[in-house]
Amino acid sequence: MKAALVLGLAALTLLTPAATSALSVQEAILLAKPAVALVTAEVRGEVTLNCGRGTVTVRPTPFIETGTGWFIDGKGYLVTNAHVVEPAHRLPPWVIHELKKKAIDQACVDPALRAQGLMRGQRPDVEDSIRRDATARAMATAQVTPQPLLSVLLSSGVSLKADVVKFSPPLAFDLNGKPSPDAGRDLALVRVKDDVYPAIRL
Repeated sequence: MKAALVLGLAALTLLTPAATSALSVQEAILLAKPAVALVTAEVRGEVTLNCGRGTVTVRPTPFIETGTGWFIDGKGYLVTNAHVVEPAHRLPPWVIHELKKKAIDQACVDPALRAQGLMRGQRPDVEDSIRRDATARAMATAQVTPQPLLSVLLSSGVSLKADVVKFSPPLAFDLNGKPSPDAGRDLALVRVKDDVYPAIRL
């Protein structure tokens, strides 16, 4: 399949007038690739908390948000939705809360279940009771050290670290159904390292 693509592009290059055939075969292949990428916002963290048996520090499973991004510039600029990058870009309180909940399950709930010879899901009533007690004891004083990371996965399989250049927050409403002061267009401009990328020409 790849060989056929190369041959086809080579033939196209030969059939194109010299004035318009400035692209090499390699450049033509690059431009033919999709300009679509996978954008991932990942927030890892260390959580220090006390389940009632002394202070412990755990690393819960990270919070991950993914979405589609489009290269609009061959030098590394992409457009994506703001809600995709928001967890790593602004670290909203609800992301920190989610990390605390995961840490409580890992450090408090799982050991208490194991002590009773149980696993998650076997006794939902017992599990819920343990989780409520652990949350009441540990949530308010839990300390989170977040480690946000924004990355872009190219169609080639290469993953690149990314940074947010411009950010217009997701649309949000107040209790009266009116847009909140922070409401935006839910768009973000993201950039990866300088290179040559396939881009959608606007």
